[in-house]
Amino acid sequence: MLLEVTLEERRQANELKMSEAIAVELHIGSIFTMIENNHLQYQAGFLPEEHWQRNLAEMQCALTVPLLREIVMGWPFRESFSAVISDSIG
Repeated sequence: MLLEVTLEERRQANELKMSEAIAVELHIGSIFTMIENNHLQYQAGFLPEEHWQRNLAEMQCALTVPLLREIVMGWPFRESFSAVISDSIG
């Protein structure tokens, strides 16, 4: 399954075209950028606790997938959000 191995392994095995790899990376990066924005809004008091907890749970679930974790760890996020990601990975 695509999500059980890293992006680099898929590229090396020629199972994923470069254009597909780029599309996956941009999609995941965009989703996590949106979650980062929600985190900023939550910290500023504009986003309810329930909404942030739902985002956090979804993020923690996504980060259990090696491919997604690899992509997310390569993106530059604010320091406070990077700490949330690190805590979620364990």
